[in-house]
Amino acid sequence: MDFAIVPKGQKFDFSLVSKQTTLAKLYVGAGWDMAQEGADVDLDLVAVLLTDGKVTNKDHLIYFSNRVKSQSLGVFLSEDNVTGEGDGDDESIVIDFANLPTGVNGIALGLICYTGGITLPETVNTHLRICDGDNEQSEQVADVEIEGATAGSTVVHGMTVSMNAEGHWIVENVDTFHNCGNGIGAVQGFGQLFT
Repeated sequence: MDFAIVPKGQKFDFSLVSKQTTLAKLYVGAGWDMAQEGADVDLDLVAVLLTDGKVTNKDHLIYFSNRVKSQSLGVFLSEDNVTGEGDGDDESIVIDFANLPTGVNGIALGLICYTGGITLPETVNTHLRICDGDNEQSEQVADVEIEGATAGSTVVHGMTVSMNAEGHWIVENVDTFHNCGNGIGAVQGFGQLFT
């Protein structure tokens, strides 16, 4: 199956490749492994709902602790994988475009290091993959490369999904790294990138 590789700084028009009659849902899967075999690491997939590039409501920061409440916002976050073990996606988010809050025209997605003392350069095989549908079996249409983690970085803003002037949902590979500490501080640090 062919899919687009979206390098850093590039954009991908999801609306043009989707086979959904009306673009309804987008699945984003995230995966990682520890560079040192046998070590566990808890990375967390996080999202921020944006209005014109900014977060306007504290409830629009979506992470493992508020994942149930976030379903009413049109975003479904999977269970928290605290080890990174296994093949495939370790965590995932499904975006239900029809149920996003009024005014939301973008979603920033990233990964944070929850495990204390762990930084992103200590992980390998880090990926965000985009599927045309609402589950991991949906057709993969793009892969967002996450690479080049800087020393000490604990947060990566991997990609932003936003609506352009033509009403198309565009995926942009942002791939920028930040040092925001670990744990809940990393979650909050990701959210503060969009204030």
